[in-house]
Amino acid sequence: MEVTFGNGYVRRVHPILACYIADYLEQCLVTCCKYGTCPKCDLGEDEIGNREGGKWRMQRDTLNTIKEAAASATSMTAFQLRCKQDHISGAVMCPFWDSFPLCDIHLSITPDVLHQLYQGIVKYLVLW
Repeated sequence: MEVTFGNGYVRRVHPILACYIADYLEQCLVTCCKYGTCPKCDLGEDEIGNREGGKWRMQRDTLNTIKEAAASATSMTAFQLRCKQDHISGAVMCPFWDSFPLCDIHLSITPDVLHQLYQGIVKYLVLW
């Protein structure tokens, strides 16, 4: 892509998305994962509290699920139902990171430490 620098020169650059910082809701939207599931690994909403981690999500698997669902679905509802079977939200048909060759959005997501620590401490104090 071509970028205009501060000195007025236009240069070709190849940006790489190294990390994406967002809260949980935006992480779900950006990674196309269903709310209640993990944006980094393939755990369902009923498995998320377990101590055992799941298999890492891969960008190509997410894209394949979206493309297969779009090709086979006859309506938007059918598309969303097909996506949700694989823990994909079904809200986004063409993610912005689709054409980033050196990016895996699931590996780029950083933990939402502020909200996770806050929720963990509040829940602990309420139980205590």
